[in-house]
Amino acid sequence: MDTDTMARQPLACKVCGTMFTPEYGDKRRMFCTKQCSTKYGRRMIGRHHRHRARYHGVEYEPIRVYEVFERDGWKCQMCGRKTPKQLRGTFKPNAPELDHRIPMAMGGGHLWDNVQCACRECNGRKGGRSAVGQMPLFINGL
Repeated sequence: MDTDTMARQPLACKVCGTMFTPEYGDKRRMFCTKQCSTKYGRRMIGRHHRHRARYHGVEYEPIRVYEVFERDGWKCQMCGRKTPKQLRGTFKPNAPELDHRIPMAMGGGHLWDNVQCACRECNGRKGGRSAVGQMPLFINGL
């Protein structure tokens, strides 16, 4: 028996449970195929806020980000600047981002009343502080 096969132990795929043996030099591989890797990645989409809310022990309700942006008229609720839809996900200073008025780390929940549209620049400047900006345009989603 050569040392190459002794060093490689069969592993169970994280998605489907199929046993596979990683190739030499690929010790950290967790998936049997590219399809399982992609499937695992898709499961994680949309879970970021729910996990953060659970971590900080605050309330959580599912929120559609684009509905919040529509509610706020695609304007930053702190400085009033327009945040164009096509800039979402970019690094431009006026790219729209979801902001928590009272940060989750300070006890604010991921709730419809506590989120607002903010430009990337204002959201970055505010950080984890509870800054008072413009008064919310809508209260309780009305």
